[in-house]
Amino acid sequence: MGVTIAMATSSLAGQTSIGPTPSPARAAEFLQRLKEAVDSADRRAVSTLVAYPLTVLASGFNIPVKDPASFIRMYDSFMTPELRCAVVESAIPVGGAPAPRRPAIMTPDGLSMVEGAVWAPFKDGRYRIARIRVLPKASSVEGRKEVERVTFAQPKGERSVVYAGWLVRQNIDVFLVAIKKGETVTARIEGFRGHDGTIRVSASHDAAKPTTPRPVPDAGRAASASAAGDGEYLIQVAHIAHYCDPPQRYKLTVTVR
Repeated sequence: MGVTIAMATSSLAGQTSIGPTPSPARAAEFLQRLKEAVDSADRRAVSTLVAYPLTVLASGFNIPVKDPASFIRMYDSFMTPELRCAVVESAIPVGGAPAPRRPAIMTPDGLSMVEGAVWAPFKDGRYRIARIRVLPKASSVEGRKEVERVTFAQPKGERSVVYAGWLVRQNIDVFLVAIKKGETVTARIEGFRGHDGTIRVSASHDAAKPTTPRPVPDAGRAASASAAGDGEYLIQVAHIAHYCDPPQRYKLTVTVR
């Protein structure tokens, strides 16, 4: 009797010592967190879903990423637009539902995404990315890379000019316009769907283009500012749709009165 009790107790202890195991629910939760962080360009949130040291495979080289600070600093080098959008399109296949564009495959050891370009083993009760393979660059339209100075055909009085550009991948196109004291500059964008782009006008002596795009609030399609003195004003046209949405053309009209 005593032996039986001891065996049962030992068996129960062994059962209770088993930690969390891989499951479709845990894999789906991890993938959803990753997709949301990638889609919103939250590199810090993505860095918390990584096991360090991370191995990055790029152009035949193995690049070790030792910690979150290194990951955040190098983020754009390996989390390219192609890889980001492939991750956002990933999903775990569900029986009876249409096959996802990018199937994420569960294995006994972890989760494979983007045809193996992202590997997240299951360890210590959770999924974490341990390896990334950088995808080849794909051709695509791009937004402006430099600040563009607004020029008018007429130097004085009411004047207007039209520019064209692309709303693409949370880019911010920046224009710089000089106006005189008492003048008002109005900028309007159109030609695209819904609230996929927004515009803002601000006085600034700093015409540098932002190096790290940050989420931009939707301020509508028109903005204006009046000059208390001679100065230069920044016009910023921002893409605020999902990162991987197809590029859209926009038309910008700048008027000074």
